[in-house]
Amino acid sequence: MPAAQATVVRAFGLGTGAWAVWADVGRRRVRVRRYDARMVVPLAWDEDGVTECAFVTRAHDRGRTIHQPQEHLLGEHGTYVIRTACFDENGAEVRLPGVVDEWDSGSEWPTFSIVRPAVDNTRVDLSPYGQSVFADAIDAIQATDIAFGAHHHRLVQPRNW
Repeated sequence: MPAAQATVVRAFGLGTGAWAVWADVGRRRVRVRRYDARMVVPLAWDEDGVTECAFVTRAHDRGRTIHQPQEHLLGEHGTYVIRTACFDENGAEVRLPGVVDEWDSGSEWPTFSIVRPAVDNTRVDLSPYGQSVFADAIDAIQATDIAFGAHHHRLVQPRNW
């Protein structure tokens, strides 16, 4: 539950988050991982939502950083397929033991869920990304700062101005 709450909190702050299936095929275990907006790359969407998505994370293997994009795609048999690749710091593809290139989930339902606040994205039309609940607050804070600065400037002006 704490991880689920953290996903919602970050989604409200950054505008988008996600949960996605992560399968440990060797141990026959499925978990749900959480992602924030910086890791979420929608691949296919319409007004009803995102139907295919990639999630980009970093892992570490024996002291080296590994970039790990993982695509959740609707496969040719109508079920979601998860494709995973690994790249080193120089962009060269690497193979890691236990990482399966492709896994058919057998599910007709998406293997991920995008989390967004119910706030229209007024900055980018038809964007699959949500908008931060703080987006409008920035304009309000800037307007307050300008108003305060103008008022403060009038208070300190000499009388002969």
